Amino acid sequence: MYELISSRKDDKTRTIYHKVKTALGEIDLAYSGIRAGLTWPMASSSGYFAIVGRSEYPNSANEHRLDVLAEGESSRLTDLFKSVAASSAKMQCGRILADRSEKFGPYLAEFDRYCRDNELSLHISDSPWSAPEHFEFGLFRIKEKLSKNALEIHNCPILKGQLGRISETDLQSERPEIQFYAIDALRLVLESFTHSGADSGKATLQEHKEFKAKHSRYGGYLGLYLGNQQRTRW
Repeated sequence: MYELISSRKDDKTRTIYHKVKTALGEIDLAYSGIRAGLTWPMASSSGYFAIVGRSEYPNSANEHRLDVLAEGESSRLTDLFKSVAASSAKMQCGRILADRSEKFGPYLAEFDRYCRDNELSLHISDSPWSAPEHFEFGLFRIKEKLSKNALEIHNCPILKGQLGRISETDLQSERPEIQFYAIDALRLVLESFTHSGADSGKATLQEHKEFKAKHSRYGGYLGLYLGNQQRTRW
């Protein structure tokens, strides 16, 4: 159980505070940043977004926990934009990451038009990790976070469902990121929190090269399952 009661941002520290209702009662959570990953609707898949918060304080393993706080999907652009805008405002999400490559130019123009018409100050940032060839490494990053108890997923059945059923066989398909669009959105946010600064994309690409050199393509590193991770702290 995870129900947001209220949120506020400290203008001095830029820390974002959420008051949350859980099965154990009301608690306060502090986040150093909240971002969204967005994937565009395709002919065979819906558009999707996931909003993720980075815990202000590290755990005993010096890991800043990432909480997946909300998700939404729609095959209609207007409905997708309305949903991500409402969730971003409610949760104090300050950044939306998506693929801004030329082929998605019309989608970006529609998003900008929607924001102008509704007097919203939202902007979609490009992600250095949006290319499809990085999807496999994104899965590795998700598994890494889950294994360290540094990723928790709340109220997100679409994302949980895709994480629970993806297999190594699926990775052999031509475009797995289209079928598993929720995972694709999550990996954009995870990489943005893992690396920051002007060289963030380069750092991740170097890690990806090292990863590919050490692992055969289906060498058992995937093994994604939620298992105990489905049982959150609350």
